[in-house]
Amino acid sequence: MSGVDFSKLGACDAVILALFVRVADRKGSVALPHEQASVVRRVLAGNRPVIVACFGSPYVIRHFPEAKNWVGIFSNADVAQGAAARAIFGQAPISGRIPVNVPDAICIGAGMDLSANPMRLVPASAEMSSKLSASGALLNQGIADRAYPGGVLAVGHKAELFIHAFGRQTYNSGSAKVTEKTIYDAASLTKPVVTVTLAAMLREAGQLDVTAPVSRYLPSWSCGNDRDRRERVTIAHLLSHASGLPAHEDYFVKPKGRDGIVSSAIAEPLAYDPGAESIYSDIGFIVLGAIIERLTGRRLDELAQERIFTPLGMTSTMFCPPKSLRARIAPTERVSGRRKSVLNGQVHDENSAAMGGIAGHAGMFSTGPDLAIFCQMMLNGGIYAHQRILRRETIREFTSPTPLAANTRTLGWNVPTQPSSSGHYFSDQSIGHTGFTGASIWIDPQKDLFVVLLTNANRTHEDSDDDEIRRIQPAVHNSIVEALGLASAKNAR
Repeated sequence: MSGVDFSKLGACDAVILALFVRVADRKGSVALPHEQASVVRRVLAGNRPVIVACFGSPYVIRHFPEAKNWVGIFSNADVAQGAAARAIFGQAPISGRIPVNVPDAICIGAGMDLSANPMRLVPASAEMSSKLSASGALLNQGIADRAYPGGVLAVGHKAELFIHAFGRQTYNSGSAKVTEKTIYDAASLTKPVVTVTLAAMLREAGQLDVTAPVSRYLPSWSCGNDRDRRERVTIAHLLSHASGLPAHEDYFVKPKGRDGIVSSAIAEPLAYDPGAESIYSDIGFIVLGAIIERLTGRRLDELAQERIFTPLGMTSTMFCPPKSLRARIAPTERVSGRRKSVLNGQVHDENSAAMGGIAGHAGMFSTGPDLAIFCQMMLNGGIYAHQRILRRETIREFTSPTPLAANTRTLGWNVPTQPSSSGHYFSDQSIGHTGFTGASIWIDPQKDLFVVLLTNANRTHEDSDDDEIRRIQPAVHNSIVEALGLASAKNAR
């Protein structure tokens, strides 16, 4: 016990102390050894919530009257330990009553009833739905203003989920109405939901060091000219769009195939010194996708399905949707170049399309309810429906503003700036991202709030007008925060 590192407790949201005690034969003693008792008291005296789980004899609790949260388990068998863990984390309800008196601590029959916490979203209450009706009306007005033909809004607040589907899949009056199940090309939402999450998982597993140079994982990165500058580019630079890579190149113009485009992205000359600026770069995320695939030996779509979509129950999220789902997919439209046609179930981004629809910067298709699950997982600290996806400290690392991007981005996410698609009220702790097709995500842990907006915006149609979707997005976020009573002049930007 002398090797306990108490400094690590400061990074914890709560501490669980598991005490294993047997009544000593013919002595009736249930006290812990002095050294262990000192550790318990020191932890209880800290500034973090503590749960004391006492296995075996309940009488030891009388020695720690300062314990505010106590779970008594009258056994130390494996099955009892598993049951206690499920109860503490809300996977099972608590309703037990203690069958004995513990002098100076607990009276016989004491206990409390706690319902299980499913750690998942539940449908919005009538009150929440009523409050958000005005936001739905605002989105309907956007159809009249031809910002988009339709879309899906998903709002989560304190684990309640409000869904509003509006309009049609296209401007054709005979096209299918949008429903909760309508699938959208999520465009650049692929970056935070897939590429950043997978990078964070590899970071946890010790397979990816975000402070390491890119050349550690891609030796060809530093070949050729400009070697000195390229050697200074780290994984964190790629994640924060501060690598020096330009925003975009039309790799799709000359057929190269997936491997050819990845090679072109890796060899792309730097446009500025690493860390000198933060310029949003699709190329950087093509490179990140390649690094993830080479580290794991798996394609991004396979990894995303296995490690993110399936564990979270995101059953309608995927790359390269099959033709059988076309009726559920809202079309986009390309009006220039080789793909002058309506795109239905094919990724809108042309570099991603040339890579077979699977890339680190674009290619994911999803629904409002599925992305809501992902957002709630982030608010839950990396867990949803008792499925752990990321550790809380990893989320904190990847969602904190980074000096590499002058604190205007995190490792893969945007933060509210001025102006912002999140509007005026999302807190400084918020993270978000947008996609060219008219998709956006904003998550505010301070308000326990997220907003997902999926549309096939006018910018993907022939009568393109970027200003309309850029006007609608902040207005919708403002109306939601105001309707929920979460707005204040103090935190408005």
